Amino acid sequence: MVLFIHRLWGDNDVMVEVQRVALFYASIVFLWYTHNSALHNTVLKLVKLGVNINLYVANLDSGNISIIDKKSFNMREIKAGEKPLRLCRCEDKIYVINHMGNSLQEVEEGGRVYRIPFEGLPDNLFVWEEKPVITSHSGKELFVVQFDPEKERFALLHRMEYPYGDTRFDTRNVSFYLRGQFGDALFSITNGKTDKDGRLWVTDFLSGKLFILDDD
Repeated sequence: MVLFIHRLWGDNDVMVEVQRVALFYASIVFLWYTHNSALHNTVLKLVKLGVNINLYVANLDSGNISIIDKKSFNMREIKAGEKPLRLCRCEDKIYVINHMGNSLQEVEEGGRVYRIPFEGLPDNLFVWEEKPVITSHSGKELFVVQFDPEKERFALLHRMEYPYGDTRFDTRNVSFYLRGQFGDALFSITNGKTDKDGRLWVTDFLSGKLFILDDD
């Protein structure tokens, strides 16, 4: 098929017909696969549907969280700490990390603010074992911290020394943050994923390292 398409590349009408036929056969293969999977009770992909009726937007400059109702599109705002950066949902709560404030905050009217007890600037937030996990960098160290909402306490999962330098997400350090512009910016210097065995994989871009954490 590839050779056939290459040979007819100069004829637009023929190319359109070739693409149409290729799409048709691709659709047939997809339908056959999904039908066959259904007959054999095969789960293609499990998608968890949330019940949250709102959209949440962290506004770094204005220091607040916009909450938008999905049905009416009405918007309200909740005051956050200094430079709110990342949001996540854990159980029935929404949390935000305040980047320059070095804190974790519940996103609700009168929501509690928890000071992170390690020096650094929190830069990412995700959930592991039904608890928020925060990655934070100081100029010389990485911290991976987990918050227990029930005990209202932080636990250190991992720390590593490395000469990170300036990791601020603001206009003074445009390596990591640009306002509405295209450029060589990194919008996330860490990432976290949970594997099928329940382990947490954390990548740290600046040090070039991958950490695999378990609950032992």
